[in-house]
Amino acid sequence: MNKYFSATNNKGRKVAACALVAAFCLVVGLVISANFDLSPPTVAQTPTNIAQTGLFPVFERDGQLESPFVAVVEKVQKAVVNISARSREEIVPWWFRGSNYSTSYGSGFFFREDGYILTNNHVVKEAVRLTVRTASGYEYEAELVGADPETDLAVLKVEPEEEITAIPFGDSDALKVGDWAIAIGNPFPRQGLDRTVTVGVISAKGRSNLRFGRGTPKYQYYIQTDASINPGNSGGPLLNLHGECIGVNAAISTPTGGSVGIGFAIPINLARAIVPDLIAHGKPHRGWLGVQLSSVTERDAKRQGLDAVKGVKIDSVFSNSPAERA
Repeated sequence: MNKYFSATNNKGRKVAACALVAAFCLVVGLVISANFDLSPPTVAQTPTNIAQTGLFPVFERDGQLESPFVAVVEKVQKAVVNISARSREEIVPWWFRGSNYSTSYGSGFFFREDGYILTNNHVVKEAVRLTVRTASGYEYEAELVGADPETDLAVLKVEPEEEITAIPFGDSDALKVGDWAIAIGNPFPRQGLDRTVTVGVISAKGRSNLRFGRGTPKYQYYIQTDASINPGNSGGPLLNLHGECIGVNAAISTPTGGSVGIGFAIPINLARAIVPDLIAHGKPHRGWLGVQLSSVTERDAKRQGLDAVKGVKIDSVFSNSPAERA
């Protein structure tokens, strides 16, 4: 059954009720404000050090709030270069007796002011011509100084006609999971997206046993980051908030061909150990022992009177090896 109320009869009651409710709300509001200090903040109450109170680091420069990423990019962006690698491909079938040329693209960065560039080996391998384009628009024909497929690192050299900005090496061993990471490179090169900046964190350290198809590097201890890395970013720097290179961007894990937040960079401390040999000799000089090893078994432990099943044993010594000469 519907009920109807006369607007004329209820008007006075509504006004009185509204006045009563308003008065009650005012009293309650004053009590809440007094207890919880909901009044607008004064100048003294307004936080000024947002770097300590916010989730994202910012600082004040010239009266403006700014992220530290801006300072890093301004410091190092000119050091990042675009690399074009022209390669010869044999025409199939073979009886055409010809060849075709293809061009692939990647990134790199100056790590010395006299024109030395660090990049990935897979960016420059099998190239018959290498061209480097800098941030100022200069193009140089580059010399391949040295390369190491087992770490996927390579060093190029140009004779610069301009002032070069070089990126210093940081310490990748000092990284912690959760540290900020900044990637700069040239994704999707045909679209002209040179020196794109992306930001993320160090997602993990020491990633190994990754498979990237043909030419998978033997030495793996990758830094994982969610800073967006895409095709064309290979060879570009991964940076910390000091503007130091902590890794060389190398690969992504993706079902789509684009970034899904799982990128990998070669730790810069590995590059630091390899680069001097690449410059001096064109390849790294690695020590080797010349023995074949296997794990100790329970039978071996009993035979040798060992207290525990652990360690390795020497099965054989290679001929003319350091172990044989020792």
